[in-house]
Amino acid sequence: MVNIKLVPPPPRDDTVVPEDHVGAAAHAICYPGVSSCITITGVQAGGLVGAHLTFATTSDELDQFFEKLDGVGGGACQTYYVVGAITRFKAATAVKAFNTRKKMRNRITGDLNKTATVWFCDTTPLGDNHIFAIFNGMTADFSSYPTAGHLVKWYEYPAYPGAAIAAASFVLR
Repeated sequence: MVNIKLVPPPPRDDTVVPEDHVGAAAHAICYPGVSSCITITGVQAGGLVGAHLTFATTSDELDQFFEKLDGVGGGACQTYYVVGAITRFKAATAVKAFNTRKKMRNRITGDLNKTATVWFCDTTPLGDNHIFAIFNGMTADFSSYPTAGHLVKWYEYPAYPGAAIAAASFVLR
């Protein structure tokens, strides 16, 4: 079992949230190397909270993710975004209670904020990409950048420009 970690020290203006981590940022979060993972980003008045889950995440680890998200302000978020390789994640995860968008939404609203809105964007067609979430008032804007040849150092926010992920790519569930 992996021990889910907090990105030290939360919050930062811009931060990197690697696999099996939870973090918070006033301005932007980079989720590196999203190829079969999903990210959960919550928007609150002071910025963003986020988690980077892999398809290998266990049920116990999922509980840790939600505890840590709540601990960095996840309960105050009115809007959540699940962005990543949702198709790959759903096919590979062993956690049957988190293998559909409906189950993901229900877990987010059940554990963090029952009135939150949850948007989904499947980046599976993009392949292995870094996903960027940028705080924009009470919403977040997202972009991606190919992982190949563009490594992200632990907790060091990259200067990659990223290509915007169109708002039309997001689906409300």
